[in-house]
Amino acid sequence: MDIIIKEARIEDAKKLIEYTGIVGSQTEYLSFGKEGIGVSLEEEEAFIRGIVENPKSVMYLAWKDGEIVGCSDIRNLPNKMSHRADFGITVVKSEWRKGIGSMLLEKCISFAKECGLEIINLEVMSENTRAIGLYKKFGFVKTGKTPACVKVNERYIDADTMYLNLRNI
Repeated sequence: MDIIIKEARIEDAKKLIEYTGIVGSQTEYLSFGKEGIGVSLEEEEAFIRGIVENPKSVMYLAWKDGEIVGCSDIRNLPNKMSHRADFGITVVKSEWRKGIGSMLLEKCISFAKECGLEIINLEVMSENTRAIGLYKKFGFVKTGKTPACVKVNERYIDADTMYLNLRNI
């Protein structure tokens, strides 16, 4: 596979903004649509800088032929929740079912263990059975549900909350 996974750099901000518009147009299961994450270049650079400067946070980008085809991140929570991190992942539709999600998730879990995180949390649309299957494969368990988490064309989609306990792994 000609996929290269690297930690995000501030210089990746422009391509990352463009990437979010692509993945946002390919599925209903994200919190944003074809407009992408809707931030300025400066805001995205600041977001990446915050991740890069936090020793318990990371963002990985999957690259293919000079383009971002996948993105995942672990964002450490503050204060009394600093033993936990939130997780997010996206992959462009043309690369679904090629193992990129597993590669990104594996890197994030390894990172989380190495820096002493104990719990990874995520939220996934309840209808997104493919993603839920991926998370279960890595040991995530469902802990709850958020009704009507997103609204797409007057249709509400619930979300499942899931977590991975790293204390026993």
